[in-house]
Amino acid sequence: MKLRMLWITVVTIAVLGLGAVACDGRITGPAVPGAEITRVWPSPTAERGGSLPTTVPTTVPAPTPTAVLTAVPVPAPAVVPTAIPAPVLTDNVDGYMALAPATLRSGQRESISISLFSGGEPARGQVNLGLMLRGSALAESSGYIDGSGTVSIEVPDIAPGDYSLRINGDGFEDTATVRVEDGTVLFLETDKPVYKPGQEILMRVLRLGPELKPLPGEVTVEIQDAKGLKVYREEATTDAFGMATLRMPLSNEPNLGVWKVTTNSGEQTAQVDVRVEEYVLPKYEISLRLPKNWVLAGETLSGDISAEYSFGKPVRGEVEIVASRYVGVWEEFATFTSDIDGATSFELPAVGYVSGVPGAGGQGNLTLEVTVTEKSTGYVETTTRLLTVANAPVNLQIIPESPAFKPSLPFSLMLVTETPDNLPVNRTVTVNL
Repeated sequence: MKLRMLWITVVTIAVLGLGAVACDGRITGPAVPGAEITRVWPSPTAERGGSLPTTVPTTVPAPTPTAVLTAVPVPAPAVVPTAIPAPVLTDNVDGYMALAPATLRSGQRESISISLFSGGEPARGQVNLGLMLRGSALAESSGYIDGSGTVSIEVPDIAPGDYSLRINGDGFEDTATVRVEDGTVLFLETDKPVYKPGQEILMRVLRLGPELKPLPGEVTVEIQDAKGLKVYREEATTDAFGMATLRMPLSNEPNLGVWKVTTNSGEQTAQVDVRVEEYVLPKYEISLRLPKNWVLAGETLSGDISAEYSFGKPVRGEVEIVASRYVGVWEEFATFTSDIDGATSFELPAVGYVSGVPGAGGQGNLTLEVTVTEKSTGYVETTTRLLTVANAPVNLQIIPESPAFKPSLPFSLMLVTETPDNLPVNRTVTVNL
């Protein structure tokens, strides 16, 4: 019993030592973690002369895995460049010039052209703008001007009317009156200029915003007949393309003459005139041929007249020309009468004098009314021609770049030479300052 207990103790020590030699046992096989190791121990029988050893299989436990810490390089923080604002340089401004539109559009961005001066030289500085109404600022903006430049201001959606535009900077301040109008644009058109009784008038309205983009909204269309009676009124809404289409049928016996088609949206209005008349196919056509579409006040007027049927044969009859000049009212100053056999020539005396009208650029007007009466039937056809009366064969226009002239600054202008009927013509021009 004592020997057996001693053997057990030795075995325990050997197993706990994981291969430490603490006894006479022999170890076979490699000491691989987790592998089975065979230890051969001498048994008590062998000690006493026995023949077979005792084999004890033992498994070596795998070692506990060890956590390995790896240093991960942390990227250096990125350096973000910071813009350092440059100092605003301001000169001693003693003069300025600002150009602004006389009419501003509500809801639109407007630009004001500004030039700064110091001792007659371009200067630089901060400029402030403000749109004012009774001392209160409705819109403000500012900008840095280096000699010359523009400052923009957003015009709010305000009611049409007169407002004050304020401009100030280092050493100056001023105000000017400007007009603010609705930025809406209206266009009105009909499918044709002349209608017969019983036909239908087709109308189309186009509504655009301040940036000329389609603008949906409410529009009102009205029509007055030749006697001024309102015969049509309708409210419509323009679609996503800014358009609205309307139509009105004519009766079989309408008032003949010029009808007025009007549309409005807010403060904006557009109008188109159309004619309603009985259409009669002309039996023949009158042609008036002149060397030019204008005449000098002191020269005679000559030309040719022809009259032909629609099938090409000449008209025989009588022709009459009535010449009238505008002197505040239309005044007849010459007539011409002659027989015609398909064609004839005429000559009228000089107009002498006329009244200038703004529509003709200060020039005058005269009309030629030509009437041909058919000899066999007495049928009458009439045509009218409007001519320009000028005092010179060439009109000269001077268009300056700016209405103001500043010393030491360049000044540009454009010269235009054209005939009285607005055709360009080459001429040599001398300019004296």
